[in-house]
Amino acid sequence: MDMLLRNITMPELAQMYRRNRRRSPAPYLLDKKAVAVARRNAKRNGQWDDLSRNFNPDQPIPAIKRSAYRNYQRIGDRSVPQAANGARRQELQKAFLALWLGHPKADVDYLQDLLWAYCDQWTWVMAAHEGRQIDLGSASLTATFAEILHVLGDRLESEVVDRISQEIDRRTFKIFSEYQHLDGWETVRMNWNHVCNGEIIRAALYQVENPQHLARLTHAAIQNLTYALDGFASDGGCEEGPGYWGYGFGHYLYVAEALYQKTNGALDLFQGDWIDAICRYPLAAHIKDHLRSTFA
Repeated sequence: MDMLLRNITMPELAQMYRRNRRRSPAPYLLDKKAVAVARRNAKRNGQWDDLSRNFNPDQPIPAIKRSAYRNYQRIGDRSVPQAANGARRQELQKAFLALWLGHPKADVDYLQDLLWAYCDQWTWVMAAHEGRQIDLGSASLTATFAEILHVLGDRLESEVVDRISQEIDRRTFKIFSEYQHLDGWETVRMNWNHVCNGEIIRAALYQVENPQHLARLTHAAIQNLTYALDGFASDGGCEEGPGYWGYGFGHYLYVAEALYQKTNGALDLFQGDWIDAICRYPLAAHIKDHLRSTFA
């Protein structure tokens, strides 16, 4: 496959961003009508009631103990640190969702306390990936934090916004843009590429206002996505199986949509027969009802 952005220079990408400086990469998250529709859907599908029953902003923030993180290094068991990370991540998602939907249990201080706790956390890298500067977990958290600031930043205190922004820059943007530490995922032909590059791009689209800085940060990352596309077979088949198709290529679709929205359609990563074939892969892997071939 031809390299993405093969015919678009970094200054040309910066010009795209400059022309669309005021456009959001996720305008639906800021649209009051879209929020109203989401609220109605949440009440129909049970999410609203789930928040009523299972969201308690008065409870202590889930701790991520050093001993839990060290459990993987000691005995090779990632379940303990992942459970601790998952518990805190679920609280973050519920706190954001409650505020975005306007749920009665919404508590801006609880969300701010969660963000502050993540700033205090010594690493955003998952225990099983210790030694890397950026991994699936840290890239995903970076994009999540950037999205929260983009959508709810005007409701958060400046102290919190400034600190989480500084941590995003320190832990992710600077490391990636200055090539301080190459972890290998930048150009691999599998899901790590689309997840890590894609989440860094999405975070930058949310966070970085200067068009030139944004282009410098995202141009190489967008091109890197090509390598993971090269990991698919000529008929669109995913050698990692349908589960990783949803995870890895799903993140490609997330970032393609964000870039399409941010550039007002000028940058369209959905185009191409190969992308169409990759999108059809789950149909080929489907067996019956909820069953699908899961081998890779």
